[in-house]
Parts: sequence; C-alpha cells; structure tokens
Amino acid sequence: MIGITGHTSGIAKHIYDNYNCRGFSRSNGYDINKPEDRLRIINESKHLDMFINSACSGYSQTHLLEDFVKYNPTMKVVNVGSRVSEITLPHTHKHLTNYQKYKRSLKAACEKYGYEYVWFGYVATERVKKELPHVSKITIEEAVNAILES
Repeated sequence: MIGITGHTSGIAKHIYDNYNCRGFSRSNGYDINKPEDRLRIINESKHLDMFINSACSGYSQTHLLEDFVKYNPTMKVVNVGSRVSEITLPHTHKHLTNYQKYKRSLKAACEKYGYEYVWFGYVATERVKKELPHVSKITIEEAVNAILES
C-alpha cells in the first residue's frame, strides 16, 4: 500500500484513484503545514510500503520529508519535485519564484538525506491542460511511472 499527500488533484489523484493508496490531505484531516498532522501522517504510514510526498504547501513538503528522516527513516519516501527547481526562471515567470524556492528546498533535503526526488516538466493534468493548452506536456501516466519506478 502507498501513502500519498496531495491525493485530491493532479498526478497524486491519478495515483490515488488507480493504485492501492492511503491519502493524506486537508480534505480528510491532515494538513502538512501543521507539525502535529505531519507526525500523525508518519505514525499512520509505518505499515505502508512506500510514501509519495506530493503536496506542495510552502516549505511543508520539505518539513514532511525531514520529519520522516527523524521519525521513520526506513520508510521509502519518493518526493515529487518540479523542473522549476532545475532552471533559471525567465523574467516572464517571476510568479513562480516562491514555488521554485520550495521545490529547491525539497531537492536539497533529498540530496542531503539520500531520498528520491522525481521531477519533470509540465504534466497533462486537467489544470495544466486548461491553463497552458499550447505547452508541451508529458502524460499523467508517464509522470506516474517515473514516480512509481523510482
């Protein structure tokens, strides 16, 4: 069984809907911004085979990984990053500056602690297809395969 954050939309929702998963999100009482909820997530994930750290809410995605390192270091945690952590943002994309900081923080923590960090460019989720119809995208299935095969 897989634990996953962010399971109510996008790539994480696809994984949640199509694989044996336990979802953790605000919609079912888990807010990764709250330290006590992150600890609940970790405690309730101890019996799972792997955990996908997908929800991005400020630096809380990084904090969740750091809490796994501290409280359950043997759990296989796959962290979903973004291409934005790999590039210099063009002037036209400055609205992504904070998101870039959050994902770079996650990537640095993964490198520091030896955890998987999976990233890709745009993925053909409903939101991305609507907001960026002319941008090249990978399929959700390609993103899911990259996450699950890591």
